[in-house]
Amino acid sequence: VPPPPRGPLSVDGVHVVLAQRPGGSPRRITNAEVVARALQHGLGLAVDVVDFGSLALPEAWGVLRRCTILMGMHGAALSNAVFLPPRAVGIQIFPFGFQFADWTKGVQYQHLLTAWGADRYMRYDPPNPPNQSLPRLRKLLPSL
Repeated sequence: VPPPPRGPLSVDGVHVVLAQRPGGSPRRITNAEVVARALQHGLGLAVDVVDFGSLALPEAWGVLRRCTILMGMHGAALSNAVFLPPRAVGIQIFPFGFQFADWTKGVQYQHLLTAWGADRYMRYDPPNPPNQSLPRLRKLLPSL
């Protein structure tokens, strides 16, 4: 797989990967296709909904090397961020009412996602106003 392109991209070159979980998972994004269509039609972005658990590592690596924005529910799927190109943006989604259990207090996928700069991480937490992330993402797009 060739290395990711360098330099600024147009919105046409932005590729969103929405990390999805298998059907029975409580952290599955139940409206993933709706989210994908909203990003495609609302912002004009290319979007792939991907279950990384169903891919071999080389396939997952190939998907992520082309990824500009990785979105996913809080959890192990976000550990795939180690394969993202340097300019990528990570968006961590928390389920409604999510509370960190004691055993998860040290698990911070944010640290993987911010390895490329603090402005490259966004958190979507449903109890907070949902309209804050979209304007921030729109501002970030020209820098990708």
